[in-house]
Amino acid sequence: MPESLSASPLRALQAFNAVARAGSVVSAAEELAVTPSASSHLVRQLERRLGVVLVTRKGRGLTLTPDGERPKWGWLRNGRANKASSRL
Repeated sequence: MPESLSASPLRALQAFNAVARAGSVVSAAEELAVTPSASSHLVRQLERRLGVVLVTRKGRGLTLTPDGERPKWGWLRNGRANKASSRL
């Protein structure tokens, strides 16, 4: 997807945050008010942007990879990304 048409990095981070906390693309999509496909697509965009795989997809489930579980992501799973974005 051309860069100009891709989602904002913040939106992709919000999607990863929701997926990581919920452990489910469907639950994350409900929280973000998007389709499960859109939620998954946002996470894939973030993975491409960062050059790492953040989640392993297995059928309808997923698990965080070691890169997705890194301690530096802890602030995302604590919801600070959502709080910060609400102030924008």
